[in-house]
Amino acid sequence: MRGGRSARLRRLGFPGAARAPRSRQFAIVGDSGVHEKCGDAFWQDVSAQLGAALRQGDYTAALIQTVRQVGDLLAAHFPPVPGDGNELPDAIIH
Repeated sequence: MRGGRSARLRRLGFPGAARAPRSRQFAIVGDSGVHEKCGDAFWQDVSAQLGAALRQGDYTAALIQTVRQVGDLLAAHFPPVPGDGNELPDAIIH
């Protein structure tokens, strides 16, 4: 593809893309309360699925699937409480 990775990232709105790391590592972090409910096997499964999806190159779909998978776990163990609002804003910060 013409322009390479940095050019593609700049077109997507990441002006510092030339400095983007070339690392092929990621981390999925859950607090102790979440980990207590799901355990190591869940995180290993999520990590393996995310890694496989990222290697196929569809990064957006890979992340969406991972967020859904973790979200399903959170909803099962930490259901919404009526009247309980968000503790953090939903706005995207640029």
